[in-house]
Amino acid sequence: MIGRFIRFIAVPLLISLGLVIWTFLQKDLGAATRTATALCMPLSLVWLGVLCFTVHSFRHGNIVSALGLAAVLVFFSASSMPIVGRYVTPLAEELDRGDLGNPGLDNPVKVAFVLGGSVGRNVLGEVEGGSDGERVISAAQLWHAGQTEFIVCTGKSPFGPADPAELGREMLISLGVPNEKIFEVEGRNTSSEAAEIDKWLKNPPASVGAVSDEQAVVITSAYHIPRARRLLAKQGRHLQELPVAFRTRIVEPLKAEDFIPSAGFMVTQSALLKEQLAAIAGR
Repeated sequence: MIGRFIRFIAVPLLISLGLVIWTFLQKDLGAATRTATALCMPLSLVWLGVLCFTVHSFRHGNIVSALGLAAVLVFFSASSMPIVGRYVTPLAEELDRGDLGNPGLDNPVKVAFVLGGSVGRNVLGEVEGGSDGERVISAAQLWHAGQTEFIVCTGKSPFGPADPAELGREMLISLGVPNEKIFEVEGRNTSSEAAEIDKWLKNPPASVGAVSDEQAVVITSAYHIPRARRLLAKQGRHLQELPVAFRTRIVEPLKAEDFIPSAGFMVTQSALLKEQLAAIAGR
């Protein structure tokens, strides 16, 4: 009985041991311990479990079951392994484009539009940035650097407790941007935000004056830039772009952690997939 169980888990066990040893040889004991811990996380255990049953099915000649499990394993790995992100994420964030720069820094603008959804309110009622909070932070940095005169926060939530535009204003004020330099527009999704931006530019407040497309920049997460560009173009708008909150990381030597399922990377993959589905749906 024990022998059968050992044979059942042999391949995943050897792979796990190999990943831990790889990390130890590449780094140190502390890093190897972190790799072992990562392999004990629920997502990794599910992956190892599917691997066990896949190998078991092949060994016993259950080809149909084995191929089905192998397909699940491939899909699961592609959705959760950071190694995939090394190649997929840079493409989604258009890092292959030759004209990527920081237009907000090189070319001062009059208005910066910050797309909503990056700031929330925690359980204590305090406003704080999420994984895309760099959108608001970058806008504040532009203002303090004298690279923009005004900031417009977008977004309206049907659920509350506060609209993204309102939360964006609150965080900008906490970062030192004067309240009178901040404006808000609605928009429950990127499509309606683009429409609201167009409406605002056609009839800006008197204190702002006329604003051309060249005098405005849209700030959003790098993976979200293509969608924002597409929907603004539908409104006839071609604003400058400032991609922030990059998911692509600085390239490091290949490491064991790249082959261990990561919940964080799965969240990133979900966000990228959402953008692709929106493009297919024309939104």
